[in-house]
Amino acid sequence: MSGRCQLRHKTTRAQADFPSGSPWVTSVGGTTLALDRRGDYAWETSMGDELSILTEKGKAWGPVPGVFTFGGGGGTSDFPQPWYQRGLVPEDTGHRATPDVALEGDGALPVLIGLTDSGAFHLVGFGGTSAAAPAFAAIQADAQQASGHRLGFANPLLYALAHAHLFHDVTDRPAAAGPRPLTVVRDEGPDTDTSTGEQRYLLYTLGHDFGLHARPGYDDATGLGSPTPGYLRWFRRTKGTLK
Repeated sequence: MSGRCQLRHKTTRAQADFPSGSPWVTSVGGTTLALDRRGDYAWETSMGDELSILTEKGKAWGPVPGVFTFGGGGGTSDFPQPWYQRGLVPEDTGHRATPDVALEGDGALPVLIGLTDSGAFHLVGFGGTSAAAPAFAAIQADAQQASGHRLGFANPLLYALAHAHLFHDVTDRPAAAGPRPLTVVRDEGPDTDTSTGEQRYLLYTLGHDFGLHARPGYDDATGLGSPTPGYLRWFRRTKGTLK
């Protein structure tokens, strides 16, 4: 899904774009994923970055707060609230809420993917919900394989599992990250646009999706959250069938 909006003429409220706003689509939001020193899961926050750059003298960041760069949340759509969201989406607007789930997609920390272009294989960084959505599709393919049968439309089962502890409950301020601001510095390499050749550095302040907040439980920034390792184990154990 994207952060773009489609207009409903009788409201000024931001709305989820189509097709992610359709109740027959699994809408995938974006998160920022942090790993520990062993490369294991540490924490996640909502994909919403404010950008600052290092000044020419290299002594300060500016502007602070940074400029909003990108986000990965959703909001409400024009469609009526589907049956599977009733009682599980806190803000009952009577409309379909998005996203349903979320996965890593932050452009500040892009996902490494492989692609073949003109017969040559390349490894490139890819970000946004354009990275998160196919990643969740791959997880669903693994879940289907673990189940041994077709899963069909995912959303009713996803919401039925909302309280089964199979999703990381992503928030703007994850406790595991500590009290300091969530930031990451990205090395952009030498400046090729001028003759100076100076190193370029960007500062991203994380967890600031524009107008959207990741809170405990379902929220319009990350939905139900991101799948835990237990998600696939559940499908392997139950064959994807609720008892």
